[in-house]
Amino acid sequence: MTNIVEWLQQQVSDALPSEGLAGGEIKRRVKALAEAALAVREGDGTAFGMHLDEQARTECTAVLGQLDSALDAWREHLGSRAGDKGRRVVEELIAAYDVRLPHISGQSSTGGTQ
Repeated sequence: MTNIVEWLQQQVSDALPSEGLAGGEIKRRVKALAEAALAVREGDGTAFGMHLDEQARTECTAVLGQLDSALDAWREHLGSRAGDKGRRVVEELIAAYDVRLPHISGQSSTGGTQ
């Protein structure tokens, strides 16, 4: 495993849900995860503030499942605390980066809504 992959895995781990976070920090973490998922998928953009060149992006595709799982963890975490409203907040933040989680109703894994 390369240093960039290990670094990205650590960033994902650090961005997972935890108790006692303020709303701004929650949004920052969800946006960072969504931005990283988009950068790895599309090859354009940054992951946690680091620009990914083509080689790094290719290596980081191994972390896509963890990125998607982290985003889903946020959806479930806020859903358990605020119900549908909490889930919608995460879904709206994710959608702003055109990241699609296949198990969210109305979304497909190809990126479009159904």
